[in-house]
Amino acid sequence: MAHSINNIGQACIGLSQQKVPSEKDNPLEIPEDENDIDDAEAEAAENDIESDIERGSNPSDSQDILKNLIIKVKRIVRFFRRSEVASSELEKLQKEGDRGTIPVKLIQEVRTRWNSCFNMLERFLSFADFVTIILMKIQREKNTKSKPPSMLSSDEIEALTEVRDLLKLLWQVTLEFSSEKTVTLSKCIPLIHIMKNVSTIINF
Repeated sequence: MAHSINNIGQACIGLSQQKVPSEKDNPLEIPEDENDIDDAEAEAAENDIESDIERGSNPSDSQDILKNLIIKVKRIVRFFRRSEVASSELEKLQKEGDRGTIPVKLIQEVRTRWNSCFNMLERFLSFADFVTIILMKIQREKNTKSKPPSMLSSDEIEALTEVRDLLKLLWQVTLEFSSEKTVTLSKCIPLIHIMKNVSTIINF
């Protein structure tokens, strides 16, 4: 049931159309560093999504628009994960802004991991103000080898906030279904009913 719930989120974004790396003709080599796995899979998924869009659907299609927004976030996250300057600046701003005692990094979405898109958007939106400041600073000072990606517009941030809130509902239900110490089977029908009611209210 938890797997089915996770597939709902992937289908809404259009990720269910993509093959996981192990199903492809030339699967990715698995690096020793788990962070490299995230980045490699994310980059491969971006290429697949862009190819699907170019092959054909209407560019005004809402799902394609959402895919493009997700790609923009993934590119920003990958830049921060690969740039020592950007990651250091993010850590510095977190300490100065009192956003927790232990600085955290942006999270990369990986299709094969449940709710990872929600986790990526949740973390990204939490630090969107910091990300904007850092990207502007890097663009101005040009102190990195690679060109920084463009930040999302305020309208795009607002749209992703709505997507994040919808995915959070699926994340919460997944957690309930995945519990190991409490009864979960009896929760299925009530939780699905609640999820339908809540998603109707927020125009899911």
